[in-house]
Amino acid sequence: MKQWIRFILSKQFLKTVIFGGLFVVLIGATTLFWMHRTTQHGKFVQVPDIRLMTLDKAIRVIDSVGLTFEVIDSMNYVPGVEKGAVVELFPEAFAKVKLGRKLLLSTNPNELPKFPLPNYKDEFVGYVNSKFDQKGMIIDELIMVPDVSHDLVLKVVDQEGNIAEEQELYTTGSHFTLYVSSGRGNVKAYIPDLVGKTMEEAKQLLMTYNLNVGAMTYGEQVSDSTKVIIEQQYPRYGADVQVPVGSSIDLWLTIDTLAQMPSANQLPDSTNLP
Repeated sequence: MKQWIRFILSKQFLKTVIFGGLFVVLIGATTLFWMHRTTQHGKFVQVPDIRLMTLDKAIRVIDSVGLTFEVIDSMNYVPGVEKGAVVELFPEAFAKVKLGRKLLLSTNPNELPKFPLPNYKDEFVGYVNSKFDQKGMIIDELIMVPDVSHDLVLKVVDQEGNIAEEQELYTTGSHFTLYVSSGRGNVKAYIPDLVGKTMEEAKQLLMTYNLNVGAMTYGEQVSDSTKVIIEQQYPRYGADVQVPVGSSIDLWLTIDTLAQMPSANQLPDSTNLP
């Protein structure tokens, strides 16, 4: 027992304890420094808005802010967007993320997929419109044809002027004209209120009412046609205003300023995401 006490009080033991403590402190400090450098603890950046950019340009922007990326999906075609451009990203634009975080990108496909044209003969125009929309096919115009029936699709013509047959293969994004039965006599339709709607919402509403998009006038500040809303329409909306089915509604478009600047409540916080 006395020998153990003398050993504990000896200079050799004290030196061993001191050097052992210094070694533990050194290892701990080194570990914390390494973790700080590799995990970028405490360093956050804002996800840049790279939507609609080409992939090459988007990569340069991502690199410039210290983030990485991975393309996870390039199957869903978005009409009006350049091939290969970024259409979606996660975390979303303007989110706060750790430096070095990997962004997941979805791009418009470089090679457009082909789909069989949906069955349309003697189907209601609203049903046909929804089926075409699911395949990414675009209906440019409705031409009303006097017939004993009403609102039924009689034939479809493609952008080359050829009759498009059911189940014929077309690339997504192809454009078509629908010939629709208008019944007998002077059939009219009410005009929907389009002011404040997006272009896509306006097209869908007009299609529902058997009406067409007419002349489109863009404001001087509009540089991106995908981020606009309807500012005016002609004929103007009225609860009792009607026009012949198949008529065209002229649109004046302006930039959607609310969509350009997300509010603080809209900014997602991704700091706790892996």
